[in-house]
Amino acid sequence: MSSQKPVVLVFGATGKQGGACVDALLAKNQYAVRAVTRNPGSPAAQKLASRGVEVVKGDMNDGSGLKQALQGVWGVFLVTDLVKNEVEQGVTVVDASFAAGVQFIVYASVGGLSTEAGRNVPHFATKLRVEEHIRTKSWPLGYTVLRPTAFMENLVVFTGPLTLGSVSTIVPPGLRGQYVAVSDIGAFAAMALAEPKKFLGKEIELAGDFVSGEDMARVLGDITGVKWKASIAVPTWLLRLLSQDMALMVDFFVSEGCKADIPTLRAMKPDLQDFRAWCKAQGIGNIAKGENRYKFQEPTSWGLYAGVAVGVGVLGIAAAYVVRRGALW
Repeated sequence: MSSQKPVVLVFGATGKQGGACVDALLAKNQYAVRAVTRNPGSPAAQKLASRGVEVVKGDMNDGSGLKQALQGVWGVFLVTDLVKNEVEQGVTVVDASFAAGVQFIVYASVGGLSTEAGRNVPHFATKLRVEEHIRTKSWPLGYTVLRPTAFMENLVVFTGPLTLGSVSTIVPPGLRGQYVAVSDIGAFAAMALAEPKKFLGKEIELAGDFVSGEDMARVLGDITGVKWKASIAVPTWLLRLLSQDMALMVDFFVSEGCKADIPTLRAMKPDLQDFRAWCKAQGIGNIAKGENRYKFQEPTSWGLYAGVAVGVGVLGIAAAYVVRRGALW
């Protein structure tokens, strides 16, 4: 890429958080954006290239193979997947970035690590170890750690589009918790890269709203003009059978929860999305007035027993997928 702008290399650019970072960086037009992927020929990678992103081949498991991708890079946005060797991948990228002379790094970690209960969740603890390794390096301009809370996008991770009138969360429907829109994670990453001195050494927990499933149902009902009901996606007793890791996460949400300072975050970014704003950004609107652009799923008509049987199987697979791929974070 021929550009006089400093280069920012984005890991996970074809995923949720990396993609949001690319969007925000392109909007700022301050840096030349480079994306690293194992398959530059994939449709997602080619779509990035069509937007002016330099797409290069690289693998987070291969530090020596990242040398070319990191050549001439000023800053890095790093997000790690919840795979068995997540820590090793993170350490590999951090070491390769530092060796290449990267000036500033932004790492997307996970909310809850400021508390002991949060650090006791296994798939949170792996990200803490990557954070700790970043702090061992004397980066020329420093680092910033972003700690996103649960994604608002979690509502459609497994089910696809929302079913009109029904919203489910992984915690009891009356329990309030912190949520963030993925696009806001990318926006804060771009803000940190744009003003490294302002964000130097900070660990920032990110959230845009503090709501329960019941609160979400009320907001959705108000927006659509249709009555909504909130429910728990997986009974706690069943979740403990399916995934101890996920169960510990829910225990953390129930006992303490994340501690993002939403008013301060909104002062930094006035258009920080709460749940209502996120719904509207998805195209959800009043049904009767013809304002809705969101394609809701049709309600199913399964019988109770068939639904339970299929649901248990799907949730078992989903729980395993979450732990392996980090779908909730």
